[in-house]
Amino acid sequence: FNVVQAPVVSTATTQPRHFSTSIGGGTSFTDDKMVNFEITPKGNGITLEDEMMALQHPIEWRRTVEWGLTLCDVLAYLHQQQPPIVYRDLKPPNIMLTPDGQIKLIDFGIARWFYSARSRDTTQLGTDGYAPPEQYAGRSEPRSDLYALGASLYHLMTGHVPESAPQRMNDQPLTAIRAHVTAVPEAVERVIQQAMSLTP
Repeated sequence: FNVVQAPVVSTATTQPRHFSTSIGGGTSFTDDKMVNFEITPKGNGITLEDEMMALQHPIEWRRTVEWGLTLCDVLAYLHQQQPPIVYRDLKPPNIMLTPDGQIKLIDFGIARWFYSARSRDTTQLGTDGYAPPEQYAGRSEPRSDLYALGASLYHLMTGHVPESAPQRMNDQPLTAIRAHVTAVPEAVERVIQQAMSLTP
């Protein structure tokens, strides 16, 4: 197994780790401090997309919220680095569920350092339905990951990929989560809608 192809970030470990991998087309980083990174093979679990397909129905909202809280911790760690690390392609196929129920973020292939003075990324990357408006303009920043997190939780709770940012900017509204699954509380729906706001 190649750690460059299969890095994993997790909140599951607390012991010091040495983490080194490829970020953003060849830039490397190393962190020798007390961190929450763990490198494991991709085969050690299934993705959340695979979990939903195996169940043949959306993920129950309470379980999805628990995963979302874990991912918030992971993104907070990445975004608190100096400079911040932006993951840029958060979606259910890039989130792994281990046999013991831990949630891990995999595939850092297009993650990059965030520099506020940089006007554009080197290329436009992301996935329709999960990418925020600024990524279609060739720029990503920490809040871009929060949009993608909201979109991922939307997909897991409803079984539907949300309308893409360009569609929404062209007057196609985001379908309400509760229009798909009435059991989802309004408060949960509001938090996800806020994460997926088209404006900062």
